[in-house]
Amino acid sequence: VTLQPFRQNNYPIWPLYLLIAVMPLAVAGQNIGVVIAFLAMFSFLISEVDKKVQKDEIKEDFSGAPVDLTALLIGTSAYVVWMCVATHLADDNPGLDVATYFVGFLPFMVMPSLARSVYRDFTDQTIEKLWRAVTYVTITSAIIALSQYTLEWHTHISYFNAHSHRAQGLYSHPLTFAYTSLAIWPMAVIRVISKPRSRSSWFFFFSLVVCLWTSESRTVQLTALG
Repeated sequence: VTLQPFRQNNYPIWPLYLLIAVMPLAVAGQNIGVVIAFLAMFSFLISEVDKKVQKDEIKEDFSGAPVDLTALLIGTSAYVVWMCVATHLADDNPGLDVATYFVGFLPFMVMPSLARSVYRDFTDQTIEKLWRAVTYVTITSAIIALSQYTLEWHTHISYFNAHSHRAQGLYSHPLTFAYTSLAIWPMAVIRVISKPRSRSSWFFFFSLVVCLWTSESRTVQLTALG
């Protein structure tokens, strides 16, 4: 057994697999996975910086981030600031919620740039392995959703879903499951367009179709069709 497929630029790539693995989990499980991956990648980056002696080397290795990642960081930061301001202006929210929003969204805000700095120059083979992992996880979600739709079992029983066959996956509500599926729906569309001969692309695509269909969220389904 070799760890080479799970390493990139001499750093373990398991944090990326962890982020993929927690996709079907509820919000609490996702937050735990994101924090662990964030701390791992941050420690990798710090260890690499510590190895650099000359500042020119650090500048050469860590400058010139792609513009799209910079724009994503700025946009996410603006969103977090807006949420903090809205929370502060709402009389019913305690003042502590402002700091909670910032700390809670911090890993998501810096994760793209952090991952780009740690894992540079991905090979096509590594990217395909990550895509296969995403496909396997999505297929698992689709199987869970389809079984909930047909057998009417739920992970969280409430008045809303006590007698409903709407799938919710491992989330607490069908809409949360639907919105999460919708968030990665553009990736599935782009994948089948760019890789139409790849079987994993179509498995990924149709697995998301199952998730969106069994959630029975008409607004989400209409948005996906648009």
